[in-house]
Amino acid sequence: MPSGRGVLVFAAGLGLWAAARVAGSPTLHMIAVGLVVLPFAAALLARWSRTRLRVRRRISGTRVRPGQRISVDLEIENLSPVGTSFLLLEDRLPAALGRSARLVLTGLPPKDREHVSYAITPQRRGRYSLGPLSVDLADPLGLTKLTVIDIQTRTATPSFVPGR
Repeated sequence: MPSGRGVLVFAAGLGLWAAARVAGSPTLHMIAVGLVVLPFAAALLARWSRTRLRVRRRISGTRVRPGQRISVDLEIENLSPVGTSFLLLEDRLPAALGRSARLVLTGLPPKDREHVSYAITPQRRGRYSLGPLSVDLADPLGLTKLTVIDIQTRTATPSFVPGR
């Protein structure tokens, strides 16, 4: 899926191609074709990279009182032999717990792991399930965005019950 930057590069390439046709410049024409092809090449590179990630979620407490802060720790492990560029993690939360948690990692070297965390504060009693968690990967130039992992609620998401 192209990002906003990818669409902009593609549109700039088309505009440059039109200008090259009017000006009759073969050199400018080659640069324009390169700009038009670049987002597609970035998308192929992102798909062929075969990035494999493992994400583990840990919650500081499973039974808490309303208004008590809970820490959610995510461990992201890169299992592939190549490093990743930017990763966007989005953990969807129920409306009662607030907005979805969005975290950005600047990159993950091959065979390495990183820990990130965020906090939530339930205001009411109830049983809440976290997730699904999605991880979006961008190519090094930021021209395309690819969802690498999508963990559904029932697979590996613990839930917690706020106490009285």
